[in-house]
Amino acid sequence: MDWNSKILTEVSWAKEQGANVHRFLQFSVIPNAGSCITSAGRIESGEVLLSLPRNVLINKATYPNCPFSKQLSSFQFLAWFICKGKSTGMEKWPYYIEALPQDFSWHPVMLSSNDPLWPNVPEDVQNLILERKQSLLEDYQNVSKFESFDWQLFQWAWLCVNTRCLYYEVSPSSVDEQLTLAPVFEYFNHSFDAQTDLQRGRSGISIIAKRTIEKNEQIYLRYGGHGNDQLFSEYGFCLSENPFNHFTLDNQLSFNEQQEKFLKDHHYWKDYTFSIDGPSFRTFVALRVLLIYNSNDLLDYTCDSTRRLLQYMNGFSEGNRELPMVQALWTKHLKLFLKVVEEKAGKLCEQESDNYLQQCILQLWNDRQKCIKYLLNSPLE
Repeated sequence: MDWNSKILTEVSWAKEQGANVHRFLQFSVIPNAGSCITSAGRIESGEVLLSLPRNVLINKATYPNCPFSKQLSSFQFLAWFICKGKSTGMEKWPYYIEALPQDFSWHPVMLSSNDPLWPNVPEDVQNLILERKQSLLEDYQNVSKFESFDWQLFQWAWLCVNTRCLYYEVSPSSVDEQLTLAPVFEYFNHSFDAQTDLQRGRSGISIIAKRTIEKNEQIYLRYGGHGNDQLFSEYGFCLSENPFNHFTLDNQLSFNEQQEKFLKDHHYWKDYTFSIDGPSFRTFVALRVLLIYNSNDLLDYTCDSTRRLLQYMNGFSEGNRELPMVQALWTKHLKLFLKVVEEKAGKLCEQESDNYLQQCILQLWNDRQKCIKYLLNSPLE
């Protein structure tokens, strides 16, 4: 049975369990692009596209048969569930496991530091990927305390959960416990301007059309306000246009010992970001700290420059007096960063590969290039 047939079998099963699937939902598989849902007819605003009752969802509450579930996070539990289902089958969800994608070679978590592509990944995105790798390893180690699974099997199951789970209040406990898997639901792909809304309730989850959807439109769901760096490291894809993109400058800004101490003492160390809207407030603070050339002044809160900096940090001043100097320093760092970005993007363009991961990595550099060029022509306010 091919993947598309497995998906349709899963949809039929969900209907038998009480799911409401709109008659115009059309499930299909796009070669080299995964599954998707399109509309076979016009769908009006307000219509329910998919409604899944609580019993169809997969979480600790609907599958209470794991004897050590209390010792696992909800994420670990779901990975264990998929491993178990793959190994022995699942009577209650007989078609879900088979309809899952069987290959994650395209996911950045599968990239090793020895892969030729790894040095081309932006450093801040490398850090995001390494965080996911570390979470994978820690989850495997914890699950292995109770039941042993082959590493490759667990890695596949973990990535299934990582790319599919959603927040749903399973029980009135910690946020870490509020994850669920939702058969059929996961075939809605992501777009920041999706035509649908997700509604969660005690009885289950529903997807509602928030505008008219025309025949043959692909139907999207918004996963959240995620930039491409997060979409790539978490889900393994990028959008060609993403208004939620934001980038870090942590590796582009250098501080002396006193500047670093000042930023740490005031809880402004690291996480210096910018977006199409300009630098974040934390980045503004970092730039203004760099303007205090005599770093010993940072130890003297009666010093005029330090006093004005603290007034700005605490919201008592807009800092207009220093703005021209901040602008000059900001422009300098943007130009330096642009040089790095253009060099990386240029090398990837020269390779002319149809490798999916390489195309995504190039998109990440292009995102940075586009944003920086825009900001270089946009004065700070």
